[in-house]
Amino acid sequence: VSFTNNQFSLINNSEVKLYNLETKKELLTFISIDSTDWAVIHPSGLFDASPNAMEKMYWVKGDELIAFNQLKDHYWQPNLWSMIMDMKPLLSVETINSLKLQPEIELSEVKNDTLLIKLKKREGGFGKVSVAINNKEVLEDARPKNFDNTQQYQTISINLKNDSELKDHLVDGFKNNITVKAKTADGFLSSRGEEVIALGDEPLAKPRKPAFYAVICGTSEFNNTKMNLKYPVIDAKAIAKAVSLGAGNLFGKDSTHVFLLSSRGNDSTLTTKQNIQKVFEKIKAKAKPEDIVMVYLSGHGVTYGGEKGDFYYLTTEYSGTSAESFSDPALRKSQAISTEEFTDWLNNIPALKQIMIIDACGSGKAVDNLIARRDIESSQIKAIDRMKDRTGLYVLSGCAANAVSYEANRFGQGLLTYSVLQAMRGMALRENKFVDISTLLNYSSEEVPKMAKDIGGIQKPQMLIPKGGSFDIGIIQESDKSLIPLSAIKPVFVRTTIIEENKKRDVLKIAKEVDDKLNEVSGKGDENNTIIFIDAAEYPESCSISGSYTITGEMLSFSGSILCGSKEKPIKIENVSKEKLVKQIVEEALKK
Repeated sequence: VSFTNNQFSLINNSEVKLYNLETKKELLTFISIDSTDWAVIHPSGLFDASPNAMEKMYWVKGDELIAFNQLKDHYWQPNLWSMIMDMKPLLSVETINSLKLQPEIELSEVKNDTLLIKLKKREGGFGKVSVAINNKEVLEDARPKNFDNTQQYQTISINLKNDSELKDHLVDGFKNNITVKAKTADGFLSSRGEEVIALGDEPLAKPRKPAFYAVICGTSEFNNTKMNLKYPVIDAKAIAKAVSLGAGNLFGKDSTHVFLLSSRGNDSTLTTKQNIQKVFEKIKAKAKPEDIVMVYLSGHGVTYGGEKGDFYYLTTEYSGTSAESFSDPALRKSQAISTEEFTDWLNNIPALKQIMIIDACGSGKAVDNLIARRDIESSQIKAIDRMKDRTGLYVLSGCAANAVSYEANRFGQGLLTYSVLQAMRGMALRENKFVDISTLLNYSSEEVPKMAKDIGGIQKPQMLIPKGGSFDIGIIQESDKSLIPLSAIKPVFVRTTIIEENKKRDVLKIAKEVDDKLNEVSGKGDENNTIIFIDAAEYPESCSISGSYTITGEMLSFSGSILCGSKEKPIKIENVSKEKLVKQIVEEALKK
């Protein structure tokens, strides 16, 4: 391996430094912690690291140990190594040595259901004070209205059972873990978190059976019809059927609640922002800490706002026609849902076990410029990671860069969705029947890159796992596996190339009419489709129709072939009308 103007310097068995030979400046330090964990550090303080490494490594300022996780919001630069190698601009940050320390926290033992938080101001001043119960943020800022930021010492008193919002998050008969974090006044640095135990109420004589809730959203149609997609509605229906089947077997049908919303629903089940929020409110009113909540999103996703921005799921109301239109806060507020909003909705639901699966793409004229931004990939990763940290959420996000990489594949479904259904059909079941969430997410994370190896724009899915053990969300019996919808692998057709033999061009526009028919058959994601058509000149492992025709009066004769990979099928059609010629060529393409 060689690098222009760069040089590796081996410091010891686990640390490598990379320099620019012309400027003599250090570019990065790579630290290998063990066989799986690593960290990349830039001289400015920017870093990237494996999830476990973020738990193991610290910065030191005086006597203070500062964990990587405390610095993520400002110093974490996902894909730092590749950005440096590609000479892409990096975040501009203050040097790590200029950090101002967050307040000190002292927690007293919870007595009479009261949590006392004692704070001591340091150089960074007082910022937000968050409270989490069992790794789920329940108060983003616990400071009361009369909190005095000018004093060095402050005490916050919270009665955990006076507030129904807090009480609902306490598990009865359980030692609930309370975590308090304090930020600096500018929000730059957060504490690692101080912990204390709070006991829930006495458990019921007969323990309550856990319930399963799922919010399944598929948006294929938008007010801006140029944004329309083929698969999200079909994918959402397939996921809803699969999780209903598995969860029904595990939790019982009476305790399984699956809400399916789509862009082809009725007034109450359309994927409008209002309808989706209403479903979350229904779950909030019923769910208990022992329950499970799953969220599945299929459609368009857009990251906006730079490194500190949000990831947005576009609803069926979306009408933006340009990248500039998405910069309108009113449009984002009414026609999209941000990770910040999902965080608030999920944190309001007491259920401790939560999963989100995002199978989305960003495409169309309305978001082309947004997708082209250099920071979109890392900012999307950080937006979803922030949501995971605040909710204790399992996340699997397989966002593709554009509609071609999302929909133009032989599987006839979003690749992430296909892999999830494949796992539930038997490819990744614990003991060949239990749908274990970690097993499911790991399988999908590994499988999607294999399926997408010849499709541009799809990266390895982002998988985020919170603290705590895995859990089951369903049981799939042997007799159930065939009931899980999984599309048959389909051939992908690209643009047809046909010319009139004498004039060497397509004078009758036969190729366009053939492509229009193929596109019509490919349609809007119909489960019975036998082919996929994309309006592109070429595509990996695709099928293409080519040939030439002659004209005799009003009759045409055609000689050509259909080439799929290395297999070629000849086509010969004699003395037919133009309409019949187009029809017969398409019929040959649709034959298995």
